[in-house]
Amino acid sequence: QQTESTPAAEYSSLLFIVQQFINDLAGPTLVKVITSQSSGAVVPAGYVSVQPLVNQMTGARKSVPHGVINNIPFFRLQAGGNAIIMDPQPGDIGLCCFASRDISAVKTSNAQANPGSQRQWDWADGLYLGGFINVTALTQYIQFLAGGINMVSPGQITLAAPQITFNASTGVAVNTPLASFSEDIAVANDMSIEGTTNSSGAAVIQGDLLVTGATTGTGDGVFAGISVSTHMHGGVQSGSSNTDAPNG
Repeated sequence: QQTESTPAAEYSSLLFIVQQFINDLAGPTLVKVITSQSSGAVVPAGYVSVQPLVNQMTGARKSVPHGVINNIPFFRLQAGGNAIIMDPQPGDIGLCCFASRDISAVKTSNAQANPGSQRQWDWADGLYLGGFINVTALTQYIQFLAGGINMVSPGQITLAAPQITFNASTGVAVNTPLASFSEDIAVANDMSIEGTTNSSGAAVIQGDLLVTGATTGTGDGVFAGISVSTHMHGGVQSGSSNTDAPNG
């Protein structure tokens, strides 16, 4: 706005006019998300309402907060049918960039279109990019470190695919009180069961167990209540002969 010195000289008047033209150009600025149309669902990226965080100033150096800008498309990392869905939340701070022409027709059609009006560098033609100077404590994240990657979630992590392959050169550790498998388990090499899973000190497998190689154990094996190492055969007489091989 004008001050007392603006009309005092031709230079001041021209400078004021040029400054007014510049003030009409919306440039990149930090904004706060007021509302978000999307909540992380598997749907196309949506829109947010944002408020610029840098106040306007009058000629008397009094601050005037910006109003809320609605219907601003937000950025989602996506290529074809592949995407990382992590949509903006109210209170997030991010960057809003403003297009050089009216993008309203493109937003409506999702296709190439003429400018919706003659406006240029307008606040209405913003695009939101999230993730600047946010202070909210993280509860769910992927962390990339020099020595590895951490995935942390307070809830369930779900992997859905026709096949999932783990290639680990030294081992895979699963630290959980219970691992549940709804279908068959195939083990190509040795399998070692350490520790216990029930009150009697035994590992519990519910369902059939098929072993195609040799099975070695340092303790007793009990099948259908019969001990492998201590069971006796009745109806035979002691002597130097051996019993026949098992016939099932």
